[in-house]
Amino acid sequence: MSEQTPEIEIVEYTEDLAEDLAAMYNAWDDLWPGGYTHGVPFTAERVKKQFGAMSAIAILVAVDRQTGKPLGSCTVHQHMRDEDAVYVGTLGVRPEALNKKVGKKLLLRAIQIASARSATRVDLNTWPGNLRAVPLYKKMGMMWNPLEQGLRMETYIPSILSHPLTRPFFDRLESPHAWYDLLEREIVQGPDRHTVDGMDVYPYSFRRGDDTLSVTVDVYSRAITGVRRTISEETVAIEAKVHRHITLCGIQSHYSLKLENSSSREMQVHVKLTGFRGIKFLTQQSTKMTLKPGQRHEWTVPFVLNSDTETYRLGIRTPFITAKIVVDGQKCELKTGMVIQPPADVMTPYGLVRVAPGGSVEVPITVHSSAPHAMEGVLSVGTSTRHITVKPSSVEIRTPSQGFSGATIQVLTDASLKPGVYYLLVSLGLKGTGLDGPFSVKTREFRVPVFCLVDGRALVTEQKETHRLIVAAERYDAVVREEGAVLEVKTRYGTMDSVFGLQSEIGPPFGLHPFRFAQRRSWVEYDEEGMNLVLEASHPDRSLHVEDIFVFEHNSSVVKHEVWVQNTGDGPQQVEVHIRALSDGIGLRSGEVFLPMRDGVVTGSSSDFLHTYPSISSRPQDWTEGWIAVQDESGCSGQVWDLSAAKEVRLGQGQLNALHFAETRLEAGQKLCLGRLWMTIGAKDWQDIRRLYRSRVLRTYDSGLVSTDVRNTVAATRIESRPFLATGDGPVTMSVRVASSLLAPQSGPLSFEAPAGWTVEVTRQDGTSAVGEHVRFDDFVLQGSEEVKLVLTPKTKQHGFRIHRGRVSFRVAPEVVEDIVIVQLADMRDKVTVKESTESGSRVFTVSNGALQFKVSPDFGGCLYSLKNASGTELLQSSFPTPTPKPGGFMENYFGGIQPILTDDAQGEVFTRAETNKEEITVQPCRDGPWTGVEALWSGRIQKSMLGLEFTLRYLTLPGSPLLLVTFAAKNNTHAPRRVQRVLAIDPGFNGSTEGIVIRTSLADGFRDLWPGPAPHLLMPRKHALWLRMGELRENAQGLALINDQQKASLFSLTAEGWCFVAQYEVAVNLLPGTTDVARTCLLLDPKSDSDIMDVKRVISQMCSG
Repeated sequence: MSEQTPEIEIVEYTEDLAEDLAAMYNAWDDLWPGGYTHGVPFTAERVKKQFGAMSAIAILVAVDRQTGKPLGSCTVHQHMRDEDAVYVGTLGVRPEALNKKVGKKLLLRAIQIASARSATRVDLNTWPGNLRAVPLYKKMGMMWNPLEQGLRMETYIPSILSHPLTRPFFDRLESPHAWYDLLEREIVQGPDRHTVDGMDVYPYSFRRGDDTLSVTVDVYSRAITGVRRTISEETVAIEAKVHRHITLCGIQSHYSLKLENSSSREMQVHVKLTGFRGIKFLTQQSTKMTLKPGQRHEWTVPFVLNSDTETYRLGIRTPFITAKIVVDGQKCELKTGMVIQPPADVMTPYGLVRVAPGGSVEVPITVHSSAPHAMEGVLSVGTSTRHITVKPSSVEIRTPSQGFSGATIQVLTDASLKPGVYYLLVSLGLKGTGLDGPFSVKTREFRVPVFCLVDGRALVTEQKETHRLIVAAERYDAVVREEGAVLEVKTRYGTMDSVFGLQSEIGPPFGLHPFRFAQRRSWVEYDEEGMNLVLEASHPDRSLHVEDIFVFEHNSSVVKHEVWVQNTGDGPQQVEVHIRALSDGIGLRSGEVFLPMRDGVVTGSSSDFLHTYPSISSRPQDWTEGWIAVQDESGCSGQVWDLSAAKEVRLGQGQLNALHFAETRLEAGQKLCLGRLWMTIGAKDWQDIRRLYRSRVLRTYDSGLVSTDVRNTVAATRIESRPFLATGDGPVTMSVRVASSLLAPQSGPLSFEAPAGWTVEVTRQDGTSAVGEHVRFDDFVLQGSEEVKLVLTPKTKQHGFRIHRGRVSFRVAPEVVEDIVIVQLADMRDKVTVKESTESGSRVFTVSNGALQFKVSPDFGGCLYSLKNASGTELLQSSFPTPTPKPGGFMENYFGGIQPILTDDAQGEVFTRAETNKEEITVQPCRDGPWTGVEALWSGRIQKSMLGLEFTLRYLTLPGSPLLLVTFAAKNNTHAPRRVQRVLAIDPGFNGSTEGIVIRTSLADGFRDLWPGPAPHLLMPRKHALWLRMGELRENAQGLALINDQQKASLFSLTAEGWCFVAQYEVAVNLLPGTTDVARTCLLLDPKSDSDIMDVKRVISQMCSG
C-alpha cells in the first residue's frame, strides 16, 4: 500500500467484492477486541452469506481507485426504534489505511444517504475502548450519548442541513459534504454532557467567514429545539425550552419560547403548540406577533401533567411539545422533550413479593423523590383483597431533594388466601414549596404485585407504565417486554441478573429492522401444559401476522418459546425465524458450558470467547444433539431445540447467540410454528438438560429396557493421553493427542516433561523431533488435532508395581496440562498361584502373587473372607467359617470380608436381608488374559427375586501386583425382562480391629480425611474412590483403596468410633432376555497417594473399555 493518501471511491457492495472483503475483514483482527473473525477466517462465501441475508439500506465499500481493492466498509440500516433515523452498522478500515480519510468518506456517504431519505439523525455504536475513533466521529458531528451504556454516537447533521431556519446558512455550498469544514467543536474524549438552563442538549456551531450558526438539539426529544443564525451581521434566533427537563406529574411547570430579531426587517411570527396525552396547557396554546428589528420576546406557557402520564424510559424518545412556527410564511418546527416522572416513585428494592396462605413477610418500600426540593407527607398502603392486611397502613415520611425515604411494611395473609396475584396499593400525599410557591400533590396509585404461589403454577401481572409483563414462579422470575416480545429469565438462587434473554426475528432479510421493537398486543391463556403468554403483532413490511408464545410450564422450571407465523397475503411467502440473544456483548456468567459436539460433550468456560461463535461451529451437522448447558453457582441452566429444524446454531456466552430455523414456504392463509426453544434453570447437571432434550424434542424417555447412552465430557482444547501399561523394563512407546473442538486455531508452547528417571523422544506429525528430560516446541499451532509420538526410556531397570508420571502442557488461555502415566501393574518375575485346601471344615481357595494373598470359600457364600498385604496384615474382617450377625451391625445375613449381595428393590427386597449367600455356589480357578484368580458361579434358586438368573463373580490379580480386580456378571437366561442390583459389602479391619481407621476420599474441595466420631457418618465420594488406612497419612502407611469406575454404581461408607462398613451399591440394571451385564470394582493395597488411586482408576477403566 502506498504511503500517500489513496484516491478513494465509495461504492455499493456487489458479490464480486466478496473475496477481497474477506481478506480485509481478516486483517481487522488486530484492530478488534478479541479479533473481528473470532479466530475463524472470513471467506468469500461467508461474506456473501452475511450480506445476502442482511436487511440494509446500503452496504458501502471504500475502494482504492488505483488497485480496486477495498480499504473499508460500513452498512447503513433503518433505525430500530425511530422511523426518522438511520443506523450505521459495522464500520471498519484496513490497518494500513488508518488515518487516510477512509472512515471519514464512508460516514459522509452514510450521512448523505440519510439526508436523501429525509432522516433527521444517524446513530452508530462502538465498544467503549475504541477511543481512537472518537475524534473522527465527533468531527462528523456525532455526539457521545451520555445516557446510554457503551459508546453510542448520534449525529443530527441531516436534520440541521434540512431545517428551514438553518437552510439560508447552508445555501450555495460547493458540495453535499462542505458542511464538514464549517463545523466547529472542541474534541473531548468523553460523553457529551451539556446542560443549559436545566436542559440536557447537544450544541452545534458552524462558521463560514463572519456568518455563524448555532443549533441546539434536545437530548430527549432527539430533535432541534433552538436555532440562532447570523448572516451578513443580521441575527435571527428562536429557542424553545422547558423550565427543567425533569418534569414532575401534578406539579406546574413552564414552557418558554425565546425569539430574537436582530435583522433589518420586521418578522411576522405565528406559533402553535401541540402536546401529548396527559399534558394540560394552562393558557392559550398559540400566539401571533410582529418582531421589529432589534426586538426580543419571550412567550411562556404554564402546563401541568396528569398523574397517569407515561413516564420516562431509558433509550426511548420522550414525549415532546412541538412548536409549529411560521416565520414570514415559512413553516418550521422545534421539539422540546421532557423526562416525565412522578414527584416520587415507589419501588420494592429486593425483588418480587411472594407470600403463602396464613403467613407473613416484611416488605421494604423505597420512596425516591424526583423533586428538586424537600417534601413531606404520608405513605399510604392498602391491599386489593381482604385476605391480605398490612401494618402499618400509613407512615409519615420526609423526602430530601432528589433523595430517598421509605418504610418497611408487614404483610399478613389469611389461611384462606388462594393462589393468585394480589397488590399492595401504595400512594403518596406530598406537599412542599416549588417554583410557583407552596403546593400539595397526590401521586398515582402504585400497584406492588404480591404473588401467592402454592400450586406449582407461574403467575403473571402487567406493569402498564413500562409495557412489561412480570412473571413469578417457584424457582425463577421472568420479564416479558411487550415492545419486541423480549423475554428475560432470572434465577432466584444466583447472583447474576439474567440467565436468559431472547427475542425472535422474522425474515428474510434480517438485520436492524424496526419490527424488532414493535409494540405487541398480549394476553394470557392457561392449559394443562402451563401458562401461555401470547404476544402478537402484524409485520409492518410483509403480509405476516406473528405470535410469540411463552409457555411457563406447571410444576416445572421449564419455559418454552414458540414463534407462530401466519401468511395474511394473497400468495405464498418464504419465511424464516431466528431466535436471538439480547446482547452480543460480554457475558458475566461465570461457570462451565457443555456442548454436545461430534468429539463428545465439549466443556469450557462460559465466559470465554473461544467457546462462542464462530470459534464453535454453527453448522448443525457438527452438533450431535440440540442443547446447551451451563453449570454455575445457581445450578445448571440450559436451552433445548430441535437440531433437525435448525439451519444454523450460533453460540454466545453461556447461552445461544442466535438459533436460525430453516426457511419455510407459507401458503396464503397458512399458519405454522416456525421456531421453538425450551429453557430451564435449577437443573442438577448437564445430563438433566440432555434428558429435557430427549423428552421435549425426541419425545422419548428412558424406559429401562434400553438405557440412554452415556456421553463423555471433553474440554474444548485438550491433551489426550491414556496410561501405558508396562510389563517389562525396556523403552515405552506411546502417543499423545493434542486436540481442539474449536474452529479458531490455538497457538502456544507445547512442552513435555519425562517422568523422573526417564528420557523422552518426541516426534511430531511433520517429522520434527527432539530428545531429553524436557522437550519444548515454541511454535506449536493447533487446529483440529495432532498426534505426537513419544518414546520413553528408563535410565535404570525398575521392577514391581510402580507408577511413573511425566507431564505435557500446552500454554494457551487457559493452559492445558495432562500427565504422562506409565503404570507397571505387575512384576513378571513373580507368579500367581491358586491352591485349594480345607480350613475349619470348609473348602478354601488361596490365591497368592508375592504382593498379596486372598481366600475365597464356596462354603461361605462366595465371599472373599481374607485379604492380606505383603506385610501379612489382614485387611478384612469376617465371621468365617459360620455366618453370624455382627455386634452393632445391621445385616441379617452377615458374612463379612467382601460379600456379594443381590437385590431387587422393585419387589420390596432390601440388601440387608437378601439371601444371596445361601445359594449353592461353585468356586474354581480362572484366568482372564494376564489376570489369574478364582470365580464363584451360581444360579438364582433360593433367592426368589433372582430365580433363573446366572451370576459369575471373579476375584483376579496379577503377578507381584497389589491390585485385586472384582468382576460381577449377571446373565438373564429367562424369557422375561429382569432387574437386578448388585452390592459388594466390604468389612474392613486391620488385623481384626477398626480402631484408628481413617477414610480418605474426594469431596467438593479435593481429597480429605474423615476421622470417625461418636455419631455415625455416611459418606459418598465424588470420584468413585475410598481409601481406608490406619492413622495419619505417612510413607508406607498400610491401607486399602476401593475404586469404582462404573457410572451406574456408587461407593459409600458408614462409620463410627470402632466401627466401619463400606459398600459398592449399584443402581438397578435392567436385563433383557439373553443379555449379560458386568460390573467391575478394583481394590488397591497400600496405596501411596491420591494420584496413585486415580491413575489406577483410569487404568482399570481403560482395560475394561478396551
